[in-house]
Amino acid sequence: MARKKISRFKNNYLLDSKLERVRFSNENPAFFVKRLSLCWKRGLRPNDLRSHFILTWFALTNCNFMKSGRVLGFHRNNLIKIFKKEKIYRGSKKLRPLWKEIRKQYARRDFCFQFSLFFNRIVKFPILSRGENEILINLWTVGFPFKLIKIHYLLWAFRNGRGLKRVCTDLEITERNVYRIRYKGLTMRPTEKIWFTSLKPTLRDWFPFNDRVKNKVPKLF
Repeated sequence: MARKKISRFKNNYLLDSKLERVRFSNENPAFFVKRLSLCWKRGLRPNDLRSHFILTWFALTNCNFMKSGRVLGFHRNNLIKIFKKEKIYRGSKKLRPLWKEIRKQYARRDFCFQFSLFFNRIVKFPILSRGENEILINLWTVGFPFKLIKIHYLLWAFRNGRGLKRVCTDLEITERNVYRIRYKGLTMRPTEKIWFTSLKPTLRDWFPFNDRVKNKVPKLF
């Protein structure tokens, strides 16, 4: 089936029918993966960013549950359940007018500015600055998979001397699940490893408390 042509919107950003290629910056994607560490330093956690990820694509589809469900890989009804779980569901009849009002009022501003206002009006926590919003929006739209967000946090936490108990508390999971996330980080597919090449993780990064790898620091990627 032939791919549909890209259509241009008034906000000066490109959006195709499947929302597979939306770019707001010409920076290398690795730049935004590195900048994600700033969110962890500020005290944010992976679960705090889930609502931002969902609402970004929801806004890009003009607050249409069916379209955003196709992008995120969920049925419309399942996506509504996720909205309710994240406590951000108000119905498309309330969210769409709010989004249109912001776009109309700030028509000359870019999408990142508009979405920053939209997000902070809907979500009470976390409260993100415009700079943090811009980092996350660019990260999602360059194609960073949300399933890798915990792997990124775990790598950052180990590199910054966070203990296992602290990581379990931050991620709200057990030690066994931390080991599973680490295993996923060590066995990522080539298409997933690309996102971490700029971070250059080593075995010492993944096993900071293991003396066996103390003198062995081979690069994994």
